[in-house]
Amino acid sequence: MTTTAPTDVIDQAQDVLRAWRETDPGATLGDMTIDDLTQLYNNAVAGRDKVGVLRKSVKDAMLDRDKLDVKLWNGIKSGRRGSESKWGDNSAEYELFGGTPVSKRRLGRRAAAKDQTKGSTTNSSA
Repeated sequence: MTTTAPTDVIDQAQDVLRAWRETDPGATLGDMTIDDLTQLYNNAVAGRDKVGVLRKSVKDAMLDRDKLDVKLWNGIKSGRRGSESKWGDNSAEYELFGGTPVSKRRLGRRAAAKDQTKGSTTNSSA
């Protein structure tokens, strides 16, 4: 199981590095020197920067994709409208373009009227 770092790991590293510089920069604490921790900090910051650039790139790519999808959808609708205009809205050609011919469409039907009588409940204890 991997251990995750706290969300404020960069802030904590800055605090530790600041304290280390103020107290004894030449000291080895545990198996770590200030240079070792500084390198780890710089690598972590660079990693965060890289992720930020990639996130922006992915976001831009997704926006571009969405715009292209809208253009494609408009082209599809235009093709269907054109086939409807050329061959009619009840043709096999129109159906090939993804349209539903008039003869295959469900026409709207009125729902059966619901029983609107009031007070029709029976009370057997009366």
